[in-house]
Amino acid sequence: MKKLKVAIGLSGGVDSAVSAYLLKKHGFDVSGVYLHCFDEDAPGCRGRQDRQDAIKVALHLKIPFQVLDFIRQYKAAVINYFKKEYLAGRTPNPDVVCNRDIKFGLFLDWAIKKEFDAIATGHYAKLIRKTRNTRKTRDSENTRPALRHSDGLTFRPSEFSEFSEIYLVQPKDLHKDQTYFLWQVPKHRFSRVLFPLSNFCKSEVRSLAKLAKIPVAAKPDSTGICFVGEVKVENFLKSLGVEEKAGNVIVKICDSENSENSENQNTGLSVNQKSRSDSLKLRSSGDIRPSEYSEFSGHIHADSCYRIIGTHRGVAFYTIGQRHGFSTDLGPWSLALGPNFDHPPFYVIAKDVKTNRLIVGFGSECYRNSFEVSDCNWFLRPSSFVLRPLLVRLRHLGSLIPCRLELITNELMNVFLSIPQRGIAPGQSAVFYSKEGIVLGGGVIQ
Repeated sequence: MKKLKVAIGLSGGVDSAVSAYLLKKHGFDVSGVYLHCFDEDAPGCRGRQDRQDAIKVALHLKIPFQVLDFIRQYKAAVINYFKKEYLAGRTPNPDVVCNRDIKFGLFLDWAIKKEFDAIATGHYAKLIRKTRNTRKTRDSENTRPALRHSDGLTFRPSEFSEFSEIYLVQPKDLHKDQTYFLWQVPKHRFSRVLFPLSNFCKSEVRSLAKLAKIPVAAKPDSTGICFVGEVKVENFLKSLGVEEKAGNVIVKICDSENSENSENQNTGLSVNQKSRSDSLKLRSSGDIRPSEYSEFSGHIHADSCYRIIGTHRGVAFYTIGQRHGFSTDLGPWSLALGPNFDHPPFYVIAKDVKTNRLIVGFGSECYRNSFEVSDCNWFLRPSSFVLRPLLVRLRHLGSLIPCRLELITNELMNVFLSIPQRGIAPGQSAVFYSKEGIVLGGGVIQ
């Protein structure tokens, strides 16, 4: 019987190395491929070492190896997106775009052209497959399909058909779950994908690597931007040509109905000891309306409720919920409030890109209980789960938060959280799950 040909993306790390080892052990015809996507001499980039490690793994496993040069395509798809989003005041998710356009885009296209049956990666994720010849069940389009769970290593050639029903599911190791980064991959692309680590915990992967004497068995896990490494965002943006642009840090100190009482207080607040608590009145989370600060509503109204309290280096270098990197000085307010007054830390709660102003507030003002998502990609039809209790994840390995969706269009949704969350940043991903751990789809937070 002819072996199935699989191209494994060897990153130079232990997860992809063990994935290649498992595939070969289970009888696949395995070839190792390293994706060269970024300048190896860039600060913080570990590409040179990773490529050397990938070669060592291929030699150790005695499998063919080659390097694919995707530097130009990676810059166009990921790096330019990364820079554009920060300049627009949003917080991008480059790993999501990298998976969609590079790993499960260009790499998969290359593998199909070279007549490989499938590609494999070291992602901690699971696929559930159901071929078109399998008897349909009542729940086949709902969030609880009666399908065969794959171990990521055993399946039939018929399951490569683009007509198979495929579901993306959380893996065994929930502490390493990477399904959050896969929501933008078109569903049909998974028909030619294997995740060999779907039923393994990280500790088991380390043990297998040590047992098989794989050269990278003890190599630390990679972190940071996909194919780039662990870099400081501000420094990375500057390396891409984003320049510092000094601007004001402002805070809202009163509700609009109280603005008349402070109409002539443009340079500070005149307060006495008795009214200190009322003079520096930052609005609570119940009053905050993030859309009021949005770039889409023009710019912040110059009324007496706003005060300049510091400076920043450019709104592109900050994200919602951040509490460092900008300066604050309450000036005359500090004198009025007394030497023992100690305010809580300020957090970024909004950014006004048009006027280059950073809006800050106390921690409670970072919380939101609803938001919109756009540019949605669904693995199941939204009509099968909208208005039903779901779970949403707002950041990698973040909590799964109970929520419900309100359909506006197939690509635009209102999301209502059962528990308000802090630091919900426009541009980041919101990924939706059933209570059984099936990925329903996701969208970009607005």
